[in-house]
Amino acid sequence: IRSNGTYTEHDVGSRKPSNGSNTSIARNENRLTAGVLPARPTRLSVLRRLSNALMRKSLTKIDLSQRGLVASDARLVKWALQQNASLAILKLGFNDFGDQGVTTLSEGISEHSALASLDLGFNNIGDQGCMALSSSLMARVSQNIKSGTGKLHTLY
Repeated sequence: IRSNGTYTEHDVGSRKPSNGSNTSIARNENRLTAGVLPARPTRLSVLRRLSNALMRKSLTKIDLSQRGLVASDARLVKWALQQNASLAILKLGFNDFGDQGVTTLSEGISEHSALASLDLGFNNIGDQGCMALSSSLMARVSQNIKSGTGKLHTLY
């Protein structure tokens, strides 16, 4: 337990200061600060951080669930797949990619052999998106059989 005089680390779970006042606390890089709790990141800030992270080209997991992403954002996620050959887990659930976004993503999925887990649940995907996704997965399976690379273990 670390303390900075007023707050202690175990206070983070309850979101209450140890002095009994009603001031809320927030955790910022393992530091506690008094004030208003941080708001959920905006769609634009999420995309900006993803764009910066992609420059490292060593991502193994991307979780963009519940970030308000739309079909036009799928291009950046597709680029993430192309730039990060070691990306194994991609979580995109509870966004609004729809058929158009999933069709764009499908192009990147078919060429990405390291992807082992893909979550696209609750994205308003219709028949067109499902057809595009199934075509890309079939192409991926045939590539994986020829090259002996990894399988997609989880699809949600």
